[in-house]
Amino acid sequence: MDIFLGGLAVIGMSRLKTETIVDSRHGLELRLNLDGRCVIDSLKVRGQEVLSSKGIAGGIKIGGAWYTTQSGISSPTLKTEGGQTVVSGIRFGKDRAEIEETWTFTPKMEGLEWTIDRRYPPGVTADDTACPMWSFASMSTWTGALLSTGGVAWCKLFDAKNASYAMHSDTATFWNASTGVGLEIRAPGSDLAMRFSRQPDDTVTLACENAGSALVPSQGLYRFHRDRQDVWKPVELPDGHLRTTYILRGFDYRKEFGRGELKGIDGDAVREIMNTIGRIGVIDDKIVGSNGWYSGYACLHEPWFALMAGAVDDPAYTRNLARSLDYQRDNAIQLDGMVKSRWAYFTGDSQPGTYDANGFYECQWGRLMDTQTSYAINVAETFDLNGDLNWIRGQKEACEKALAYLMKRDTNGNGLAEMAVDSHGARKSSDWLDVICASYENAFVNAQLYRALDLWKDIESLLGDRVKAAEFRAAAAKLKANFNKAIDSGGFWDPAHRWYVYWREKDGSVYGDNLTLPVNFMAIAYGLCDDPARRKAILDQTEAKMNEEKLFCWPVNIYPFTPDETGNQPFPTYENGDIFLAWAETGIRAYAKDEPEVAVKYLRNVLDRYNRDGLAFQRYLRKDQAGAGDDILANNCSAVVGLFRDIYGIQPKYNRLYVDPHMTAALAGTSVKYRLRGRDYTIRPGAWSRVESGGWSVEASGDFAVAIHEKSADYFLGDSATPSLSLTAAKPAQARIEEWSASKRRLSVHGLGAVALTFHGMKPGPYRVLVDGRSRTARVGADGRLRLTASGEMAVEVRPES
Repeated sequence: MDIFLGGLAVIGMSRLKTETIVDSRHGLELRLNLDGRCVIDSLKVRGQEVLSSKGIAGGIKIGGAWYTTQSGISSPTLKTEGGQTVVSGIRFGKDRAEIEETWTFTPKMEGLEWTIDRRYPPGVTADDTACPMWSFASMSTWTGALLSTGGVAWCKLFDAKNASYAMHSDTATFWNASTGVGLEIRAPGSDLAMRFSRQPDDTVTLACENAGSALVPSQGLYRFHRDRQDVWKPVELPDGHLRTTYILRGFDYRKEFGRGELKGIDGDAVREIMNTIGRIGVIDDKIVGSNGWYSGYACLHEPWFALMAGAVDDPAYTRNLARSLDYQRDNAIQLDGMVKSRWAYFTGDSQPGTYDANGFYECQWGRLMDTQTSYAINVAETFDLNGDLNWIRGQKEACEKALAYLMKRDTNGNGLAEMAVDSHGARKSSDWLDVICASYENAFVNAQLYRALDLWKDIESLLGDRVKAAEFRAAAAKLKANFNKAIDSGGFWDPAHRWYVYWREKDGSVYGDNLTLPVNFMAIAYGLCDDPARRKAILDQTEAKMNEEKLFCWPVNIYPFTPDETGNQPFPTYENGDIFLAWAETGIRAYAKDEPEVAVKYLRNVLDRYNRDGLAFQRYLRKDQAGAGDDILANNCSAVVGLFRDIYGIQPKYNRLYVDPHMTAALAGTSVKYRLRGRDYTIRPGAWSRVESGGWSVEASGDFAVAIHEKSADYFLGDSATPSLSLTAAKPAQARIEEWSASKRRLSVHGLGAVALTFHGMKPGPYRVLVDGRSRTARVGADGRLRLTASGEMAVEVRPES
């Protein structure tokens, strides 16, 4: 007989000493086995069994031996009272180091609360702990688990028996992409570490460790091992009582994690790319990159971390990225402003003497100057996601130092930063393409410097530093002017080939005159190349060659580097011709404005490749387009980043949500779910785009931005940082901006009651105001504002009095 206690169904104790507990919505059903053990031996999530025969049990490893609640203990006591199920007297462990636990299950509106009270005797040092250990049925039970770091434990990457990944996370949100079943395990407020392991019998386990403090890796800074499970060092356990409370919840994964109605493309692939490949660059708390935990690298010389965060669209990812940038500020930036270029589990490819206790180092391939620019770009674009003025103030000095380090390297005064070596003969690299011997005035690094200066001039203005803002504005303008000069005049533009060269050496000779795509795509994407004829020449030549070779995505370079430019890396091999998906967003951005159909074509190609191989490679070979490389790069999600940023046009800004879509006919009718700073939006991009949230909506043509709050909505014209129109009402209202120019502002408004309209930025003087055809005169004062009220559904027009 079933006994229901406050929504918690307890199916009575049988002779076999089992107890079944079901949550009120029947999303979870678990069975306790208390017969000489204390184990959850069955867990059904939305009707599907997910556990192996080992179930869920507590445990501790002391002196190389595991002691668990799975068997060989005295049967504990079960009691149901006040809507709770309490299991007490759970004792296990080594002689004179016995652990005692109490498990309490409490119903919640959705799911179950499970509290484990554990008591340790004094002076216990554990090799490992499990509070508890979850044992899932097989490698295919889950696609993976999303973490409170913003990262993911992706089961595909546990590609050997005993493969283990550990990190500090208080949440594991499991999902199965095929069935849509999801299980959330959350211990809010706990100082929890987690370890995921593939066991020798091909089951997958999750060990939760609450040791009262952060754990330390057992070997170097490794969080992932392919052949061992002892990821953490032994830990001295706190004396006495330690409590861990879990919230368990079953859910519909496709419903909760759907990205909207994405017409014309494979929306499931979009979702899965950003929940797998897009997240593996998060290694642990405060360590975010775009290589990932599988290989153990985080390259600081990459400018797309915040762009990836914007497409992942998880507040946990964004928070951890900000923490990671703070960690870099405090540990990777040297006194002179030099930013160490990499972090890794081990010394690896570090220059001798540069690897420090925190894992940061300068790589042996050269002084990678794009680390300076990437740091400043990532900070600026993370600020656009979190909108935290205090945080960006805390980064101001560090970013100024990082940029100054590079800007000072302009010895000839032409506005172009110079690298650490003057000639490719030094056999050193200076940027992301670390086998290419780029030197002196490097277009790759200078394109990123322009982007960093362009972003930071606005941040400095916002923070009230007009001197720095003016300095960065002038430096950006000078750099742009000289960047665009022809090669015989000291610039990077090759008028004969009609593309930008890669670098200029101190003697004036030019190299990388082979249509290097990161250089040329950045020049277009970052606004350095604003000449339509130049853009067309670059993009048309690239597309012609792509069609000729039938490549599914863009390679690093179209034509070969010479042997002396690469250190004898033959073409097409590695960074001399292979396909690195990291640059796909930059390519999509370069094409999106003028040729969105081309951008969408390569996006679809990448989505198709994901469905075939999961994008779990370092690169794709130019010769046969097969996946290759020992590393697996999180930045392989870059094409999907381009979908959100450049095609749908979703570009968060620190005080608004900016949309600048470049849609194709095949994508018409798309509706995107997006979350920004605690608010859920629905974005319908197109020639006319509509942004909705909480019943409010703003619709307009072209590019615009909105800021929606509980009782107001702001409309921003174009990319302006200040609103052009504010709507305020007790109940949500909707506005469609029909026309907005100096001579006329025309819109329609619909509200369930009175809607106050405030027009901003208007020239003082008299205006003619028409509301549903009724005309009156109004005057705008020195504050540039015009206020009026609409009600119901009304057409409003404001124009200067003639």
